[in-house]
Amino acid sequence: MKLYRRKKSEEVPKVVLEEANDKPAARGIWITIFIVILVLGLAYYLFFKDYFITD
Repeated sequence: MKLYRRKKSEEVPKVVLEEANDKPAARGIWITIFIVILVLGLAYYLFFKDYFITD
């Protein structure tokens, strides 16, 4: 198994510096999951509300 160590003479590749930030995408995933749960909960309530209402 080879060990890769950064030498002083090596620079960071240009692609790494130009790579986009992933934090906004990670935040968007959680917002999407929250919205999906709300929509599914609302649909479940609308179609199965007879089970929630008891006489």
